[in-house]
Amino acid sequence: MDDPALTMFVLLTLLAAPTVESVTDRLAVPPVLASHTRLPMPDGQQVGWTAKGLTLRDGMVVNDRPSPVSGALIATLRRDDGRVVVKRFAVTVLGRDATSLRTYARVPTSAREANQPVIARSVHFALRTGNGPAVPLNDNYGVLFARGEAIGVDRVALHGIADPAPFHFSDGSIGIIATRVDMAGMPQPSGPILFRADARHPADFVDLGPLPLPAPDGVVAPHAVWDSAARRYLVGWTDRRGRSQWTTVRDLTRSGTPGNIGERRHGTLATTGGDLPISATTATTLTNRFGRIVNTRVTVPAPRIAAGNVAALDGVRARLDYSDGSHASRPIDWNRDDLRRIAAARSGSYRLRGTVRQRAYPQIFAYNRADPVIYRYARDGRVRYLFVATDDTDNDNVASYHLPIRVAGSIAALADDHGGRAREVDLLNRRTRRDRTAEGRTIAGCYWAPELHEIGGRLSILFAPCFNRQDDRSADKGAWDTVQAHIMQLRPGGDPADPDAWSRPAAVRKAEECR
Repeated sequence: MDDPALTMFVLLTLLAAPTVESVTDRLAVPPVLASHTRLPMPDGQQVGWTAKGLTLRDGMVVNDRPSPVSGALIATLRRDDGRVVVKRFAVTVLGRDATSLRTYARVPTSAREANQPVIARSVHFALRTGNGPAVPLNDNYGVLFARGEAIGVDRVALHGIADPAPFHFSDGSIGIIATRVDMAGMPQPSGPILFRADARHPADFVDLGPLPLPAPDGVVAPHAVWDSAARRYLVGWTDRRGRSQWTTVRDLTRSGTPGNIGERRHGTLATTGGDLPISATTATTLTNRFGRIVNTRVTVPAPRIAAGNVAALDGVRARLDYSDGSHASRPIDWNRDDLRRIAAARSGSYRLRGTVRQRAYPQIFAYNRADPVIYRYARDGRVRYLFVATDDTDNDNVASYHLPIRVAGSIAALADDHGGRAREVDLLNRRTRRDRTAEGRTIAGCYWAPELHEIGGRLSILFAPCFNRQDDRSADKGAWDTVQAHIMQLRPGGDPADPDAWSRPAAVRKAEECR
C-alpha cells in the first residue's frame, strides 16, 4: 500500500532585524568598570567607541594606574540613512588594585551541614583579586536573605533567593537583584528582589523588596545596569519560556511609583557582564564584615625576671592585632626545654620560644540549640563552664518543653562532639515537672533566650517562658505572644547542675511595680 499523504502546518514567526534605535535603547556601560573590560558590541550592529579622559585599547577600556580614573565613553551607531545615534556614558575605571565581587546562591543539602533551603537560598559573596580564585566570604554561607511574610500567629512564609546578580546604582553603591523563590526553589510571581548597600558603608545592605516588572511569564535570572546616558536603569531577565526580556526603570529605590517602570520589550541587554568590579577599600570593608577576621600581628613584651624565677613568666601575655582593627591578649605556652634552660641560667638575655594559647572547637557546637551562652563560673577555687540555650528542634522553639544546662570543666567538653549533649540536665521541664513560676503560673513552652549572669553575687538565669492564653495552669499550647522575662537564681552553695538548687522562675517587673 502507498502511504497516505501527510499534510503539515508549521507556525513560522519572522522577527524583524533590530534597528539602530532599538539597539541603542538597550545599550549601556556600567558606571564602574575594571581595567581591560571589553566594551559591548551588540549582534548585528557596528558600534564605534571613543573615549574622553580614558584609554581604549583593542576594544577594551584600560587603566594602568594604581588609582581609579573617571571619564566618558562615547558609543556611535550609524543608521541605514547615514545619520548617527550617539550615547555618552560617564564611567570610573578602577586601578590595578581593583577586586571583583561575585554573588551566588548555593544548592541546598541538609540541616546537619547548616545548608538547608532557608540557609542555602540566600545571597553569598566571594571576592576575586587579579587572576586568582574567587574566595567565599562568611565561610561560604549566605550574607543577605529575603524577608519573610507573616501569615498568622508565629507563622512566617519563608522566601529564598536564586541567581543573584550584582550591579552599581547611579551613585556607585552596590546593588543586588535576584529571583525571589520559595523554599523549593520555584520562582515567585512577585518579581525579583532588590538589595542596596549604603554608599558610605558598603557592607550595610537594605532590602528594597520586590520589583514589580511587567513580566506575565515570570522572571528568572534578572540583571540590572545604570544607563548614565539616558539617566535610567535597564533591567533584563529570562521568562519561564526561556525568552529574553527587558525594560527600563527610572528609580529602583521607588519601584512602586506610577510611571517608574517602562513597557516590556524583547531582546537582551547590550552591556558588560560577569563579576562586579569594586575598589580595594570596599573589598576590605566587605571582608571585615562578612569574612573571617584574621590575625595580622603578634607582639610580646620582653619580660625581666629574677634569675631562676621562671614562674614569673606565667603572667606574660601576647598582644594580638586583627584585620578589623580590634585587639586581644592571650596567654603563652612556653617551650619546656627553653624554660628548663632559663631556670638554670645566670643573669643575661635569652631567647625564649612560645606558642599563643588558643583552642579550636567543633563548628556545629550544639545541634538544635539556639541563642547559646557559655559562662565561666568560678566558686571556692573551682572553675566550671556553663552552657544554656533555646531548644530549637524542628525550628519549633515555641513548643520547647525544657530549659537545659550543660556543666563541664572546659569549654570543649560542652560541645556535642565531646559529650556535651549527654551532660545536659533539665533545670525546668514542663512535661515531667509542670514548672510553676513564683506567681503560680504554669509554663507552657518557649524557654527562650536564656542568659547566665551573676547578679548580687548570685548566679542567675534570665529567660522568657510563654503560657497558655486561656488557662495559665496548663502546661501545653503556649502562645509566643505571652512571653515574659523571668529570672531564677542559684541558692548559696548550690550546684548549677542541680535543678533543686535553683529558685522558682519569677517575673521580671519594673521597679515601681515592686513597691
